[in-house]
Amino acid sequence: MIRGRDFVVLADDWGRHPSSCQHLFQRLAPENRVLWVNTIGTRASSFSASDFARVRDKFRGWMGRAPGEVAGEIVEVWNPVMTPFDQWRPFRSLNGHLLRRSVRKAIDAYGMRNPFLVTTIPNAFSLVGEVGECASVYYCVDEFSEWPGASRGAMREMEAELLRKVDLVVATSQELFDAKSLLHPRVRLLRHGVDWRTFAEGNRGESSHLQEIPQPRVGLTGLVDLRLDVRLVGEIAREMPEVAFVFVGPRQLPRCELDAIPNVYFRDAVPYAEVPGVLSALDAAFLPYVESTLTDCINPLKLREFLAAGLPVVATPLPEVVVLREHLYPAGGPMAWKDALRAALSEDPVKRAARSCAMKSEGWEARTEEFSRALGEAEEVAGAGL
Repeated sequence: MIRGRDFVVLADDWGRHPSSCQHLFQRLAPENRVLWVNTIGTRASSFSASDFARVRDKFRGWMGRAPGEVAGEIVEVWNPVMTPFDQWRPFRSLNGHLLRRSVRKAIDAYGMRNPFLVTTIPNAFSLVGEVGECASVYYCVDEFSEWPGASRGAMREMEAELLRKVDLVVATSQELFDAKSLLHPRVRLLRHGVDWRTFAEGNRGESSHLQEIPQPRVGLTGLVDLRLDVRLVGEIAREMPEVAFVFVGPRQLPRCELDAIPNVYFRDAVPYAEVPGVLSALDAAFLPYVESTLTDCINPLKLREFLAAGLPVVATPLPEVVVLREHLYPAGGPMAWKDALRAALSEDPVKRAARSCAMKSEGWEARTEEFSRALGEAEEVAGAGL
């Protein structure tokens, strides 16, 4: 694993529900210095309650404390002032100016020299080559132009500029690897890992959040948004009234037919440390995503968490789901879903231990070693001027 180096990382807000990038740097940070830059995000703001709360939290981050003051964290957290209007070029230019000035100030404040620059977001393109970095890496986790609410044209323009500048791309799914390989000469595949010990051996006591929900329970933890196949869930929930279908996590899904179905339950997000307890309260997990360009590219972080917990999982056969098909139940339509759910709920408990054990080699420690090797390659490329 790489040690004794400086990093500037632009990604989702540190300390929120851990992303794959956070998992990697939770393991890198103890042996390196990491400046974690909380960015404004990639989706155009709307007037929804969730967006209002997000903007409110950003303002609190800007005004409530000096940037970087996050007690007890293993990284230095920086909150640059930016506008949420990257879809328009004048604001994009302004954001680039604000970001460069802020990050340069942070680098000077912490005495960093020749840091690695790692970004998970296309709107960091303006920083590449501007902060004295030894190498730059685009850690590509999504097809951002396909996200609901994103400005497709702006995302494509920003990502094209980013791909033109960075030394290396690390893609988290085969679909992303294939797509970005057409646009950049050096793309490496690094699938998501799992905090295996936490989910296989951690707090397995049943969560109090689901106690009032009858069993059997089939559930999903994490963000609930427009990737959810509402029609599919509605159909199987109506035809399987004896099963409780549970969603635990932040909801960005508008009110829909699911709110009127008595055996469908939405619950607020829980802290990451409590997720294993929620999974212990489930009889099976499910990933009922729509099939689209966006979902074809995703590698659901929660999938390996479900499997590490030993849960039988029924899932839409997305490309990254099919990679793990021997450990779960892919299902392609309502009838197949109902059959797969019945099989999952009647599964021999012995299979759970084997399923969890199969995920042990998928741990974040091994993924961090792979990521370290990619960083070394990026530095060699940058040094050679390729």
